[in-house]
Amino acid sequence: MCRISESKRWQLLLELVAADIRLCAMKPRTREAKKSLFQQAPLVKNSLRLALWVCGTAAGIGLAENLLPNPKFDEVANQPAGWQLVGSTGQRLPNAHENRSALMVKGNGKSQTFWRTEPITLKPNSLYRFNFFGRWERANPEGGALAGPSTINRDFLLTETWARYSYVFSAPSSDAPKDFVRLGEWHVSGSVYFADAALSPVSATFRRIAPGIELGESESVQGGTYRFKPNFKGIGANYHRPLNVNRAAFNTDRWVFYSGSEVIYRLGVKGGGQARAKVDTSLNYHASGSLHVDASRDRTNWVSLAMCDGQRRSASVELPADLFPSDELFVRLSCRGTNSSLQVNAFEYESRLTKPPPDGEGLTTFADIAPGASEK
Repeated sequence: MCRISESKRWQLLLELVAADIRLCAMKPRTREAKKSLFQQAPLVKNSLRLALWVCGTAAGIGLAENLLPNPKFDEVANQPAGWQLVGSTGQRLPNAHENRSALMVKGNGKSQTFWRTEPITLKPNSLYRFNFFGRWERANPEGGALAGPSTINRDFLLTETWARYSYVFSAPSSDAPKDFVRLGEWHVSGSVYFADAALSPVSATFRRIAPGIELGESESVQGGTYRFKPNFKGIGANYHRPLNVNRAAFNTDRWVFYSGSEVIYRLGVKGGGQARAKVDTSLNYHASGSLHVDASRDRTNWVSLAMCDGQRRSASVELPADLFPSDELFVRLSCRGTNSSLQVNAFEYESRLTKPPPDGEGLTTFADIAPGASEK
């Protein structure tokens, strides 16, 4: 996010208004337009939107809704209202970043210390962007800064200079859709600083490669083959266009499964006619339980494909022929067993298309949702 001085914002506003006045004066008016003295021309409408942004940011008002309590960390009773320190050492620092307060935590190289909010309601299967400014002063190369909701956490490697950090995530389905947000450290020997944090709802749009056909980040069609290989380290973290059901936790670059957790992907392209397909997945961590990989045409009748556990950490399997032909297929990853705990850091799906669209690489773009606006 670019940061513009207040004087520059007002200069931009005046230039936009002047430019619109000149354009409106030059543009011939139609008979219909003459009937409405206050009808906005498209160019005026666009620049007014930008002008609202200029004015809003000049006044310190963002267009996106911030769900965090007290995101500027104002002081109440010697600590920021709405935030609680968990761990031994931490404090609020006034005027630490651009004349605003910051939160600091200090670690000893073996600790986990963080500031946390009270539980915040997150709409299941909705998208959110979490961002903050951060920096650190550490004595060893170990550990990381932790940020975000406790069940969809991301670790960050900061620098000694203030910088903006951000990621987007899909809120999991849950019987109790509330989660607290953390800003802290894990095994850092030194101090970590946070400022200007925000948690905001966002929407996703995808690249259209043909009429009625869209592909998101980590999806592609090349030479008649559809591929989906999610990059869990990317800006979208646990979210990609094929994600259909999300009932699992997430940490940095991997799905975190406990007993009963599941993730379902809806895979393929409209009208592509999949003729055959294969799935690859692997565990990077296993404590107990098993991961089951299943496939379905209708998300009701499932066919077992593979099982991963402590003895077999990865699986690569062809899907049964009786699932084809099909434009789209569902692949489910589910965790079974008592007190299960395992993590999935790799997944890949590849299928051969009988009616492939033009070659193309997917792209996902995230946009803030203004307060009061509904998701499309």
